[in-house]
Order: sequence, then C-alpha cells, then structure tokens
Amino acid sequence: MSSLQTDRQGRISRETLCVDGYIEDNITLCSRTSLIDTKPNLKMTFPLPVVIDEIVIYFGGVDKIALQLGEKFQIMLLDNKEAVVSDITRLLDRHVSIVPLSRDPVKYIHVSMSPNFYSLAICEFEVYGAASEVKSKKQPPIAPTDTARASTDVQGTEGSGVSVRRQRSSSSVDISDVTDYLGSSSAGTDAGTSQGT
Repeated sequence: MSSLQTDRQGRISRETLCVDGYIEDNITLCSRTSLIDTKPNLKMTFPLPVVIDEIVIYFGGVDKIALQLGEKFQIMLLDNKEAVVSDITRLLDRHVSIVPLSRDPVKYIHVSMSPNFYSLAICEFEVYGAASEVKSKKQPPIAPTDTARASTDVQGTEGSGVSVRRQRSSSSVDISDVTDYLGSSSAGTDAGTSQGT
C-alpha cells in the first residue's frame, strides 16, 4: 500500500491485510491507505510472470455516496519490464471480478483509486492464473503441466509473509509449486507480495 492507516483502536493497517481471507465489510480488518494520501495505491509483485485468468477484489468502506458518485478504480497489469500489458478502469463496487482480455504474462499489478476518492481499502485481493513458461538457454522451459488456479492468502499479522491458499482440484497446480521447483520460494514470495510504492 502506498501509505499506512491507524484506526481508532491503534491498530495499523499493513499491506498484508489486503489478502487475509476476510470478505466482510469491516474497515478495521482491511488494508487501507491514509486519508491524506494523494495517490492511494497497491502494488502486487509476483516472483514469476503469470498469465492472469481473473482478479477478484473486495473493497472496504464503499458507501452509498461513493456508489452514487460513480467513483472509479484502475488496475494496471505490467510485464517484467514494467510495460503496460493491460489498463482497466471500472466503477467502484464492494465486490468486483475482472477477467483481463490480454493473455500476456504479468509480473506486477497496480491498483489505484480515482483522484476523487479519499482512500483505498482492500479487504481481499485474489489473483487466479497460471505461471507462464520460464525460458533459459541452458535449460528447457519449465512450466506447469496443468492450468494453475492460485489465490494469494496473507495472514493478517505484522511480519507475516504471503502463502498460497491450497485450493486444488485434480487438474490444477498452484504457482508456488513452480517457484518451489525453481528454488525461489520463500516467505513473502510464494504467490506474490504486496508492497508500498
């Protein structure tokens, strides 16, 4: 998250709270930016490029006024060189599901609010997709054999890392299996990490 927000009980909203499995609209349990943040945003980084099938976001603190004003948010999907793969702007709602048209690999996701909205609060951020092929001159490509369906799941305590929610069917493999195989998996990098910008 671009900034941190402290609530009335003195709890600080860390970026790790944006993917905690909590989908109820309780703003104190969501990751949120400061009210004075002029460019509220979230940046998600994957350890490997990913072909994204769907992005699901549960925004917190969405009230009738925001809905009536037609507030908007923007999602930018970027490749490993930070070139724009897809730029999506939608009306803000409590729960949104986005299916990107592009099948190009994505390394970074940026979520931001329109300038009119005063804060960004995300209670749940899920990304479903498959790790793209890893190509090397020394080794043959390494890619999952089946379609991957992964959802990042960050525990809501300070200092915790990112872990992949293990939701498997008989024909799916999650992104962390590929990163584990490549030896690049560690706490905070299993499926993706969120960070401030």
